[in-house]
Amino acid sequence: MSEQIRKALRHKYNKPGYLLFEEVKRSSGYMKPERFADALSITIFPSIGISLTGFEIKTARADLLTELRDLPKSEAIKQFCDYWILIVPEGVDILKGRVQVPDEWGIWKHWHNDSYFNVYRKPKQLYPKPVDRYFLASLLSQPNTAEEFRSEPENKFYLVLAIFAD
Repeated sequence: MSEQIRKALRHKYNKPGYLLFEEVKRSSGYMKPERFADALSITIFPSIGISLTGFEIKTARADLLTELRDLPKSEAIKQFCDYWILIVPEGVDILKGRVQVPDEWGIWKHWHNDSYFNVYRKPKQLYPKPVDRYFLASLLSQPNTAEEFRSEPENKFYLVLAIFAD
């Protein structure tokens, strides 16, 4: 089910002005503890607004509860993001009961075998820290980025410019 959600994210962000990174590490190389975001989208054109959006995909209630008990884990990458979104499968009620998703997190629900998301709750604007060199190096060394990013080297320039030009 997680792969279906990733496929839907690839579909949503496979257009000019957007870059999608998957399994985003906090830093290139080895850093202890290693922290990941399931996906990160970056808008690189000022005309659509430059922003970083982090995604956490949870398909099982136990996995979600573990994540919510260790919020500093997501903070490692969320600290650089303008928005943070939890994606859960529609129809799998992993949000029932005493699950307290942080107020600033958006929640999207994904229908299996579909390329679209239902916005259950919009994310609140975060106030990100400037991207540091370790995180930038991680993004620039991603092996599984969007085809547009891999095939057009100038996109790396746009990425650096988008992140560091305020």
